[in-house]
Amino acid sequence: MQKLLFYYRVSAEAGIGKNMETGEPTAVYLKVDLDVEQLPEDYEAARELMKGAISEQLQLNNEWLTPISEEEYNANQGEDE
Repeated sequence: MQKLLFYYRVSAEAGIGKNMETGEPTAVYLKVDLDVEQLPEDYEAARELMKGAISEQLQLNNEWLTPISEEEYNANQGEDE
């Protein structure tokens, strides 16, 4: 098994994140960690397919999800913890 990782920012417009100090909507950050037999040949296409699946599952506008780098995810995840 190999790890396939995707990172996304969900815009504040989605209304699923809230700043605990101000109560205002804020962006949230997602990490998708999959165990796969084989890594996809086209990572970008796989990331877009996953974006669509996340949008559908969470019932979010697809435009509210933005693929981001691992570095951006790490810099922003856990800010409110």
